[in-house]
Amino acid sequence: HSAAHKNPHCGARHNGLRALCSVVTVDRDKRVALLAERQYGLFSRAQALAAGHSAYTIRQRLRSGRWTRHDYRDVFFVTGVAHCSEQDILAAHLWAGPDTVCCGRTSVGLWGACSLPADLVDLLVPRNIRPPTASLLIHRPVSLPPRDITRRAGIPVTVLDRALYELAGLVSLGQLERAVDEALRRRLVWLPALHSRLERYAVQGRNGTTNLRRILLERPLGYRATESTLEDDFVKLLERHNLPRPERQYRIEGVGRVDFAYPEARIAIELDGYEYHSDRDSFQKDRTRSNRLLLGEWLLLRYTKRDVTLGERTTADQLHHALSQRRGQVLGVSELRKLHRQ
Repeated sequence: HSAAHKNPHCGARHNGLRALCSVVTVDRDKRVALLAERQYGLFSRAQALAAGHSAYTIRQRLRSGRWTRHDYRDVFFVTGVAHCSEQDILAAHLWAGPDTVCCGRTSVGLWGACSLPADLVDLLVPRNIRPPTASLLIHRPVSLPPRDITRRAGIPVTVLDRALYELAGLVSLGQLERAVDEALRRRLVWLPALHSRLERYAVQGRNGTTNLRRILLERPLGYRATESTLEDDFVKLLERHNLPRPERQYRIEGVGRVDFAYPEARIAIELDGYEYHSDRDSFQKDRTRSNRLLLGEWLLLRYTKRDVTLGERTTADQLHHALSQRRGQVLGVSELRKLHRQ
């Protein structure tokens, strides 16, 4: 300080260095903040070092409370950032390294074809590594070409046709079927891609081949997915009770499409979710459709989710009765019309 006081140039240099250090500090903190903003508030030690921080400044930020350690070693987050499932998934990836990719249940969940599993992360890691927690499940890929990797919600994941094949070896047949139908319904994946993936991976004898093959046998290339999980449940109800499979999304002249129909028996079936008739216009349109169906000699049956799940037996009995009754009636009316024309 005395030297700086005697030599004004020396003092100017000290001031300049302080200003430079301040700029460097702001720049590196800003770089980390921008990175964390894209990563659910997260960043790794390697990323902080690449942004210009040192081991000492990282410890400083942690002691000051500006940053907080994540459960995964050498992964941090900006203090105060809201927690979400994606944060834990990305933290696992940051901990394991940039060559890792989310797969299976985690990938399918990020694609939106099923719910994200709670407290569980499936991660493909191309090397031996010991997970620090039981909630992180490590999978060794036989191969992982770049074309099988993409990003969802900013997180590296396997492409969906591969992810569904991976899922087949991890969950029950019913869970896999729901995920496949949801992916098809939302047009996240196409049947040709699933069939192609199955044929390529089946040769390698991978887990899940049997279940996925069984599902795809029921969904040939011309298959069209139902429009809701309620429709999926209704189809399963028909199968369990040996009821004939109706036409899906059947168009009736003067009425429009109905969810299901037995045209030969002139039975139309509509499935109503809890959100149905949420406004006056919907209510009015529904009554108009119902009247047109009745005038056209159609029997309209309506079922809710409760009918399809908790009231399954009653619903099945009603359908059995309606089919046997209506087929006789429709045949009788048809014969009378022929006689009248003669």
